[in-house]
Amino acid sequence: MPRIYRLILFLLCILAMTIVAWQLIGGTRPNSSLAAVMTGPDGTACNNPCLFGVLPGKTSLKEVLQILHSHPLTRDAKWLNDNSLQLNGPEAYVAFSLTDDGVVDSITLADNLHDTGIPVHGSLADSITLGDLISAFGAPTVELPGSDYFVVEFVPVAITAASARPRDFTTRVQADTPLSMVMLYVFGPCPSSRVISEAHPWMGFRTIERYAHDTRLHKGFSRLSGVPLPPFAPCQP
Repeated sequence: MPRIYRLILFLLCILAMTIVAWQLIGGTRPNSSLAAVMTGPDGTACNNPCLFGVLPGKTSLKEVLQILHSHPLTRDAKWLNDNSLQLNGPEAYVAFSLTDDGVVDSITLADNLHDTGIPVHGSLADSITLGDLISAFGAPTVELPGSDYFVVEFVPVAITAASARPRDFTTRVQADTPLSMVMLYVFGPCPSSRVISEAHPWMGFRTIERYAHDTRLHKGFSRLSGVPLPPFAPCQP
């Protein structure tokens, strides 16, 4: 093989390795907003996905109260009741539910608690984008419930997120589409009250219309999440 061809092949290999390394680093390093909410009160990143250091299935009621009263993003919040609080600044809320054993079942960060389907500019929830989650956790599945949200499910890491669905179904979802809510939950056996859910495979940043017309639906099951939004969480049949 001529020397010039060997040099070109070598450079192509270096380029390919650089691209792969960049993708791996980008895929494990969330953006600053996502990283901020997935750290504990002392700023330490969680080993597993968390919200403010709260780990569903592991964090007790006593611990979640201690965490939310000490985390820099939540310690000055206004408590609305025993398990929900409103953060300072543009509307952002944190709510959690408990299992019968008294540990956190689900915890959510949302820009509203009343299913408005309207983005809130400047909200901590809306500062996280769809692309941020995909970069960190891979391709999701997509649900189009009978509400004003575009829902993405990252079942392997037990994360559900949603963005306000555009009124115009020909609008394309983008990597920079802001999220309205992010929920972490315990992925466990379904209760008898489970409901059937349908999810589309991820097809990239397409229009809502394209997803709505996709017929490759995967049927699964969901249960009540215990938090206002989103109201359901995937479960194992």
